[in-house]
Parts: sequence; C-alpha cells; structure tokens
Amino acid sequence: MSTQFEQSLLTMVTRVLNDLSDPDGKEFDVSKDVVPWLNMGYEEIILEMNPLRNTYIFSSVDDQEEYSLPDDLFMPEKYLRYYDGSNTISIPRASEEFLDEYCSGWRDTTKSTPTYFYIKYIQEVGLRRICFYPKPDYAGTNNCTFLYFKKGGDLWAQEEQLQLSPGLINAIIRYAVREGKRKKKDYVGSRLEDELWLRLLRKNKIVILKERYTKLPRMEVIY
Repeated sequence: MSTQFEQSLLTMVTRVLNDLSDPDGKEFDVSKDVVPWLNMGYEEIILEMNPLRNTYIFSSVDDQEEYSLPDDLFMPEKYLRYYDGSNTISIPRASEEFLDEYCSGWRDTTKSTPTYFYIKYIQEVGLRRICFYPKPDYAGTNNCTFLYFKKGGDLWAQEEQLQLSPGLINAIIRYAVREGKRKKKDYVGSRLEDELWLRLLRKNKIVILKERYTKLPRMEVIY
C-alpha cells in the first residue's frame, strides 16, 4: 500500500478551522488567512525537501541604496557576491533591526563599499527591495550576484488534490493552526503547535533550522 494519499485543500481548511474552534470561518477568512498559512507551511517543507536555488544578477549604481528583487523570491541566501571594481567580495545579509542595534547611525552613512545587504519591505506599495549598507560608491555592470531560494508555488486550486505523506499533511495543518493561534494572541497554544509542527517534520526526516526564526543577519524567511 502506498504511503502517499490524496487530501483536498478543502479538507485541510476544514481541519484548520475546527482546530481553531472556528468551524464556520467567522473569525478567520479562508482565502486571506487559512489558505496562505497552508501555503507557507507547504513552502517550508518544499524548501527543505528540494531547495529551489536561483541566481539573480544586477548592476550597482553609484550612491543608490535600493534595487529590485526577483518576483519568485522566497528566501535570500546568507551572502551576496559584489565586485567593487578591484575585487569580488561576499557581503553578508542583515536585517534592519540588526543594523539599528549594532551599526549606530547607519541610515545616515555616506556611500562606500557595502558592508551588509538587507531586504526592505515598502508597505505602502507592497514591494520589497534589496538594499546596501552603506550605499555603493561604484557603478558596475552585472557586478552583483544575488543567490536565493525560489518560491515553490501555491498548494493547489481548491478543486485539485495534494499528494504528500500523511505526516507532512498533518505538519502543514499544524503550521496553519499555529499561525491562527498567533493571530488570536494565544501564545501558549502557538508554542505548542510549533512543537507539534517541528516534531512531525523530524519524524519525516525534515529539519527546519532554528536560525530561520531569528533576527540575525544569517537567515530570515521572506513572505
């Protein structure tokens, strides 16, 4: 008997809503809350099972901080390769919180060879940008190589079927329930769901690095 089975998205949504004590979907919107949470759990698993790495090459502009990101970005790698006109260097990824804490006055720094890069979210227009600190002082041509993990895609349309092991189906559901409990500010419940999510992944030989959930400049999930 195959270890794979078919499970509809609707069934998964129903299980999530029942576990959140909201079977009628009055508190949580299916399309805006539950399905995106299921997609996020699926993305995490796909990333660990079959990382979809890609390369994005762009040119630095003298005294320009922000640059476009690829549309299929899921998570950036730890480093970016940068040619400064003389040498190729590896620039580590940071977060704005990290720079605020450890690089005093960094937002007012004049241009120079970049020390870090970070991902900036422009909420007003729903865009993300890759940014350098400090701003580059070199105008190059295809001198920046950005390595990243691609999106694995949405789960499925509602009428389609998913084929994953029962354990991974349950893990995706636990992930979505965890996000729902976080939204309800049920932090004790969300921690318990997080433990269940990680336990199910370990049982299926998938390890999610705890680094991903920190604000250090090494790993951060970008949604």
